[in-house]
Formats: sequence, C-alpha cells, structure tokens
Amino acid sequence: MDEALKYPLYTGAGYVAVEIALDQRLGGESADHKTPQDEEKRQASGPIEYTFYSYFPERRNAETASARFRKAGLDATVEQHANTDWLVLARGNFVPGSSELDRIEESLTKAAESLGGEYDGNEAEF
Repeated sequence: MDEALKYPLYTGAGYVAVEIALDQRLGGESADHKTPQDEEKRQASGPIEYTFYSYFPERRNAETASARFRKAGLDATVEQHANTDWLVLARGNFVPGSSELDRIEESLTKAAESLGGEYDGNEAEF
C-alpha cells in the first residue's frame, strides 16, 4: 500500500485509469488520456505548431488546396503519397483547444472536400 501512495491519484475509472496509472508509474505521459489540469497547462503555455494532413487524388487539386491554405496563413507543401494520392502538409501555430484552431480545421475540411480531397486531421508536438 505504501508503494501506491507514491503515485498521483487519477479520478478516472476502468481501463483508462489503469492505463494512466501505469503510464505515470513508468515515467511517461499518456497522450490520449490527459486530465483537465493537463489541458489547462497546455492552453496556458501558448501556441504550438500543428501539422494538418489532407489527401487529394489529383495533383492540381492538391496544389490549389495548398495555395488556399497558404492564403489562410499556413505554411503548405504538396508531396506524392503512396504513388496514387497527393498529400498537402500544412503547418501553423495555434493554442490547443482554441476557437481559432477549430475554425482552421473546419476551413481545411471544407476546402479539401470542395476539391475532391479529404482532410485527415492533425498532430501537434507538446
């Protein structure tokens, strides 16, 4: 029991709580299961770089999307993906959980769909 008291208590339940407890015990952080306090810390830390992924079957549509993304203030490049699709990588700095981030994702989704492509989400380094 004394050993268990060394580790912070997570108020979650089920396998999520077990995963978080094990992750903390092993010295890591569970990227998929952050506490509300972790989210507050992230937002308070300011903007971080996000990478956004969109796929297009035709290069010209990928180039058009890339130009639109740059007009929206993102850095964007086009590269061939899996010999058939074209990947548009767009990068920009946003505060996690911000309404600006939500707006840009909505804009990227609409732009990709209007050009026959698919917005496939983002990732960020914390």
